[in-house]
Amino acid sequence: MVKSKFLIWNISILLCLLNFTAAKAEIIPDTTLPNNSTVRPVRNIRVIEGGTQRGENLFHSFREFSFSALTTNVTGNVAIFNHNLAVRNIITRITGGSPSYIDGLITATSGSRANLFLINPQGIIFGANASLNIGGSFVATTANSIKFADGIEFNATTNNNTSLLTVNVPVGLQFGDNPGNIEQPMVANLPLELQVRDGRTLGLIGGNLLLESSLLEAPGGRVELGSVSRNGFVSLSQIDDAYVAGYSGVQDFGDINLAAGTLVNSGSVPMQDSGGAIQIQGRNVTIDDSLVFTVNSGSQTGNNLVVNASESLKVGGTSNILTIAQAEGKAGDIWITAKDSVELREESFIGSQVCSLGGNCANVTGNGGNLTIETGRLLLTDGAGIEASTFGAGNTGNILVRATDSIDLRGESPDGDIPSGIFAQVSPDAPGNAGNTGTITLQTRRLNIQGGAQISNVSRYGSQGGDVLINASAGIQVSGASQFTTASSLDIFRSGIFAATQAGTTTNDSTLNINTGLLTVENGARLTANNLNIVGDRLIVQNGAEVTVAGESGNLSIKARSLKLDNQSQLIAQTTSGNGGNITLNLSAILRLRLNSQISTFADGNGGNIEINSPFIVATPNENNDIVANVFGGAGGRVTISTQKFLGLVVRNRGELEQILGTTDPNQLDSGFLLTNDIVTFSQTSPSLISTATINRPDVDSRQRFAAFPTNPINTSRLTQVCSSDSRKKPRLKDSFQGERETKNSPSPHHLLTISNFTPIDVVDNPDSPKIVEAQGWVIDTDGNITLVAPVPTVNHHYPWFSSTICHIHE
Repeated sequence: MVKSKFLIWNISILLCLLNFTAAKAEIIPDTTLPNNSTVRPVRNIRVIEGGTQRGENLFHSFREFSFSALTTNVTGNVAIFNHNLAVRNIITRITGGSPSYIDGLITATSGSRANLFLINPQGIIFGANASLNIGGSFVATTANSIKFADGIEFNATTNNNTSLLTVNVPVGLQFGDNPGNIEQPMVANLPLELQVRDGRTLGLIGGNLLLESSLLEAPGGRVELGSVSRNGFVSLSQIDDAYVAGYSGVQDFGDINLAAGTLVNSGSVPMQDSGGAIQIQGRNVTIDDSLVFTVNSGSQTGNNLVVNASESLKVGGTSNILTIAQAEGKAGDIWITAKDSVELREESFIGSQVCSLGGNCANVTGNGGNLTIETGRLLLTDGAGIEASTFGAGNTGNILVRATDSIDLRGESPDGDIPSGIFAQVSPDAPGNAGNTGTITLQTRRLNIQGGAQISNVSRYGSQGGDVLINASAGIQVSGASQFTTASSLDIFRSGIFAATQAGTTTNDSTLNINTGLLTVENGARLTANNLNIVGDRLIVQNGAEVTVAGESGNLSIKARSLKLDNQSQLIAQTTSGNGGNITLNLSAILRLRLNSQISTFADGNGGNIEINSPFIVATPNENNDIVANVFGGAGGRVTISTQKFLGLVVRNRGELEQILGTTDPNQLDSGFLLTNDIVTFSQTSPSLISTATINRPDVDSRQRFAAFPTNPINTSRLTQVCSSDSRKKPRLKDSFQGERETKNSPSPHHLLTISNFTPIDVVDNPDSPKIVEAQGWVIDTDGNITLVAPVPTVNHHYPWFSSTICHIHE
């Protein structure tokens, strides 16, 4: 729909161009003013004089206002407003009912500092040769009238009483039912260049705006691009020598399209304290293969870059929306608001950075600007990104995204070398005194990251990393990876969320906080941070995915109803130097381990600890699911498990592993070589260093805990022979393994019952009861209670030792 709309615009523009080429374009005054305007031609120059002056305001009125460099044998046409230097505002209206076509230079008397307002409700078209040389601001508009502080209007559609022309300053633009468009079509690859002087405003405020291959510049001033579809009032507030447009009086906006290399710039000028500002206001704003940016080369805080779309913002074709800090002052902030959606494609990005490439970035101490995006849905695809970066000594800004419906990050660039995503980073090209990264905050209902897309907050070279804070009320899905092949390597971008410092950093406290309903990390995706906190309802990590903390003494904390690790997935706290990190799981329902999954801490120094609190813990038998708190050099970590039911896992000490694996080689003492599901905690190279595993269950005496594992787990002094009542069975040896549950009152099939410990029971007549079978599975009811089930009816048993050691898991 948008493409077809712009196609209609292009056809209409071409028709207008043909008409203006066929007929000589003219500047023709009307006769509606007390003192009418005059036009005096001098070769290719049109000298505009006369008009009615009131105080510092000079009013002009024309039936037609068009001049073209395309007229026969004439190039470089010029329209010059000749006036006395006391004039501060030249207010020009066109009343004849046809659009204005401007394809030459608009200028004013030498030394003039006057602002120029050009009003034509029928439309304004700029040719490739259009340019400006005026002393003040320039506002071209298709409003019906301009309003003044005393309520007087200078109207281009009705011949109001011009005897009431005012000395007051203009305060706004009043639009009618069908304002004309402001357009600049690309002609033979010739760019349009419109530029005002330092600190002034360049304003194009009309119906729909279509600008192709345009250069719009207001150094240290403001660029105002606004689109109003009908019946709205745009306020104009003067700040110093510039005008700021306000749109609170507009209900219906039009569309804005910047295309084909359009450049919108309000950067700093030498010796100025701060950069300029840009405001773009419309309904559907499309920026394609274009650049919108500000540069602050001063010492004060830069001005903002604002894009407001009442419906959507679409950025494509490697376009950039950017603010830059190039000296001591902070870069301007970026504010993006689009009610329905913000879409970035084709390596386009929105960002703020410290120092531009190629500059002397070590001396750039200004911080980057903050980025705020508010929308219904955010989509980044094909290598598009939102980025806060530093190439210099200044810190990056913060990133805040509020998307009421969803944030969707997909894939990578067509060449495969740039992932889509949201990034805060210190550039690899930054100097040794590089700044720190800020915070990334995402607030949405659903977050989807797939195909190698990423959210990353990464610092380098002694910098401090920032945090990533995510609140997704419904759910988060992080899935998959992408591959990028070069002549010498195969690079893989894992989909993921990263908040971590890298080698050479001075701190280790980047934190990833996630609050959500359902969190799914799958198909090789990864969550990595120095510290990672997850709060949610359900967490699923599957198909080779990883949730990790990296760096010394990091913490991984999960608080949820349930956690499932499936198919070679891992929770890891790992460091290659220093002490290991800790893993804490607080689950209100169940922990499930499937198909070679692992919860582990590993360190070169002392090991980290694993604490699991869950009513039910299940590992499917013989699938090599392990809980490991090992170290290579220091003391192993602690494993503490508090649970009501604990199925499918076995605790193993170092001696057992050596015996089963048939080796004492520290590099081979890996429970991953066993098919069983194991809990292992020890030092691989220092057997004398103590490590512990503790299992807390309601039916275990609180004094009976897994403690330091002895070298010989069998107490031979306590061996006793128990005779079986079945004469076919051989005598058995009985002992209690240290750490296993042991209680003198526990019943055993081999203990003799006496009158003192015999309790009579009622006899139940059940002649047709089916054969007792062991449980074949389990179910969870709506309250989270877990019940063992079998496929046949059961009867009530009167002895507590009827139990099954292996149950099948129903997913």
